[in-house]
Amino acid sequence: MSDEAKAPFEWELTPARDLISIRLGAVEMKLTAERLQMVGLWMLELRSQMEPPIPTMLDETTRPMPATGLYVSQYRGRVPTQRGCNILFRSASLGFFNFPASPQACQQIVRDLTTVMAI
Repeated sequence: MSDEAKAPFEWELTPARDLISIRLGAVEMKLTAERLQMVGLWMLELRSQMEPPIPTMLDETTRPMPATGLYVSQYRGRVPTQRGCNILFRSASLGFFNFPASPQACQQIVRDLTTVMAI
């Protein structure tokens, strides 16, 4: 999150950083990291059902979530352009996202990464 973004609630980590207290109005919750992640995933699921919808294409106003890692897991040691693969993106705040890429998607990725695009 950017420095200028302020949480819409009060929060405090314990000195051991293993528990967080979140206060939203008169409601206070104490959550472990695992429980907080579960709450966060539910919030994201609820957001996906709201209007306006999450954009399906990137444009100049889209702010992608940062990824801190990219991993490829091949299926049974086969070449991804023939068999497909799992492409995993790691987010420092949300964990891993899995994209099961078909052989066609892998072929398109190779084309996109090896072709100079006209600007």
